[in-house]
This record gives sequence, structure tokens and C-alpha cells, in this order.
Amino acid sequence: MAERPRVAVVIPERDRARLLVEALASVAAQRWTGVETIVVSDGPGEDARPALRGARPEPRWLRLPRRSGPAAARNAAIRASTAPLVAFLDSDDVWTEGKLERQAALFEDPRVVWSFTDFDAVGPSGEILHRNCLSSRTPLFRKWFAWLRRAGFYLPLPRTPTVMVRRSALRKVGLFDEGFRLRHEDVDLWLRLHAAFPRGVRFLRSSLTRCRVHPDRLTAATITAGGGRRLDPSGLEREMLLDDGYFAWKHRVGRQA
Repeated sequence: MAERPRVAVVIPERDRARLLVEALASVAAQRWTGVETIVVSDGPGEDARPALRGARPEPRWLRLPRRSGPAAARNAAIRASTAPLVAFLDSDDVWTEGKLERQAALFEDPRVVWSFTDFDAVGPSGEILHRNCLSSRTPLFRKWFAWLRRAGFYLPLPRTPTVMVRRSALRKVGLFDEGFRLRHEDVDLWLRLHAAFPRGVRFLRSSLTRCRVHPDRLTAATITAGGGRRLDPSGLEREMLLDDGYFAWKHRVGRQA
């Protein structure tokens, strides 16, 4: 009898087959059993199926009929999965060995509803740009934390590939808001989880995820930087974190209005 999945790994992708191979390899390297991996292609485009061949555990592949954004892709994967825990990974990012094992252990405590880890920002070729991004105390990151405190969030906002959450919590607060087509669909969900379960979050300070900064993020960078200002990969990750912090504050103000 097949083992019932304990963790669902949700991976949205769009025309990133080469990078998807690396993401799936990092899932295969986890010292953890009972994993179901679901890859969702966001609309027509490059065929991701060759990247799935040979991956273990063998992923399930879905394709949305039209381009609908990462929120819709992740939601489709969540609905198609069955495991009680859901972990997110983006197609251009990777986990370090042992990430699932260490994070899932937190959920042995029934009070833990969701958790996230620290991460390293890496460049297009995997070179380290910044280590322990969420634990940094540079002036720019202190400004970011100030926005979050104004929003009533006293932990750093996570990057999506670092998050694991109970399925039961998602049933309570809802899935990703598909109205956010480009950015902030993740921050919106973290804030809803925090509001519903203010004592249910745990932050692992170890960097167990490597988030890639590369040219595919230029659209988000243009919106974040404003005024056509160019950002190098190092500055991009920090600017995007600040943008998330400002959104969190605006989210809080909007709900209080």
C-alpha cells in the first residue's frame, strides 16, 4: 500500500524548464518520505514535461488553459494535492538538503500552523549575493522591518519558497487571491494567516532556501524601483523586500479604514 503523502510540494512555472530541473533536484535531495510534488504550468508556452522526466518522486503536472498568474497556478496545485502540509517552491529557486525534514518537524507541535525559514539570495549562476536575508540588520532592512511593525507583523515577511503551512489553515483563511496577477499575492496570504493565527507561526533562522535573482524578474523590478531605475541583482532582492513591507502596511491601513 502506497504511503499517504505528508507534504505537498507546490511548484508554479512558466517557460522555465531548465531552472525547473534544478528545483526538482533539490526536492529529490530532501531526506524525507511521503512527498507529493505538483508542477503547474501557467498557461500555454514551453513544454515543462521533459524537465519532469526522471525526477523523484515523480511530479504530477498540470497546465492552466490560459496565463492566469502565480496565485492561480499555486491554487490549482493546492486543490489537486492531498497532504496535510503544503510547502511552496518556485521553479527558479532551490531548497538546501534537509529543508523539508527540519521544517516539518516544527509541526509536531499542534500549535504551529505555518512556518518559514531564512534564505540566501543567489545570482543567475547560483552565486551567493546575500546570506540570511531575513536576519540582516543593514539600514535598508531596518527600514523594511519598520514598515512591517506598522502593519502589526513582528516577524520578517517570508519569501514564498520558504513557507510551509497546514492545509486546514488554508481552508480557514482561503487560498491565494487570484486578483493579484503579478506581485503581493503571497504577502496578502501571509498577512491573512497571521491575522487568523497570530501565535501559530514559527521562523527558522537557518537559510534553507536559495532564491534566485535573474533577468526574468525585470518586470517586477521595474514596478518596484520606479522611474526606470536600473537595479543590479543585489539591489533587486532588497528593493522587492521593501516593496513587500510597504504593501503590508498599506494592507493593514486598508483593512482598518
